[in-house]
Formats: sequence, structure tokens, C-alpha cells
Amino acid sequence: MGIMTLLITLHNVGSSQRCQEFVQIASGLGFKNLAITKASGSAASRGIPQAQKIAVKSNANFMFLGNISDVIEVYNPDEIILVAPPPFGDDLWNPEEVKKESEEKRLLLIFGGSSPGLSRRELDMGKAVNLDVPIEVGSIGTLAIALYELKKVLKE
Repeated sequence: MGIMTLLITLHNVGSSQRCQEFVQIASGLGFKNLAITKASGSAASRGIPQAQKIAVKSNANFMFLGNISDVIEVYNPDEIILVAPPPFGDDLWNPEEVKKESEEKRLLLIFGGSSPGLSRRELDMGKAVNLDVPIEVGSIGTLAIALYELKKVLKE
């Protein structure tokens, strides 16, 4: 049985607070390979340094790259899953599927850092999914719910 490696990425973020929350939530749930792409404004000037600091304190690997194609080039994933708010994802998020299909794979899991955060062209770069939630929960809410569900499945 192989081991899955997973890189969690926050893409297209303009808020420094959102950068920090991303690293706190992801590393707090035990995910240690993190990236932020396409940061602008306060996210780029203040958010990235703060996110880096939180990552170091959490013993997480952290990288900041220009865009999704840079992450794909550096990480070379076998599978790309993009999590978007409804109705943008084509399928429902199923963390069981991630666990089952990702043995011995490099998985890139991408979240939008704003609403919706991911363009149609970006969603077409991999498998686009959304959460089964009754209301829009925002980018950080989407991230927290999806990673919490994934953590539960990976523990089993």
C-alpha cells in the first residue's frame, strides 16, 4: 500500500487575514504541505509573511507561487481537485473518493481565496467539485469544511 502526498493550495487571495486563516486551519488539521498562489494587495505584502511565520511554527512546508500552473510545474501532481462554491463545481466533494483513489499519488487540492476565487478556465485544470452546504460559506468556510471532512476520512 502506497502513501498519498497532498498539497493544499489557496489561489487568488487579496486578504492578509485569509492567508493566515488558511495556514492556521490547514496546519491545525494536520495538513503540512501548503501553498498560496496569486496573492495580491495586503495578502501579498502582509499575508504571505504572516502565513510563512505560522507555517514555520506549525512545522508545515509552505510555498508562495505566482499561479496554479507554477504549482503544477513544481509539484507535478497525479490528480488535481479544485473545490469551488456551488454551482461552480461539477460534482459534489467526496473525501472518501480522495482516500480511495489517491494511494501512491500526488494530489493537488486547490481552494479559491475569494468568491468564487476560481475562474472557469482554472476549474477546467482538474476535477471541479463543490460542497453539499445549504448556503454560501465563503472561501475559508469551504476550506475548513472540506479539510475537516478529509481529515476524518484519512484517519479511518
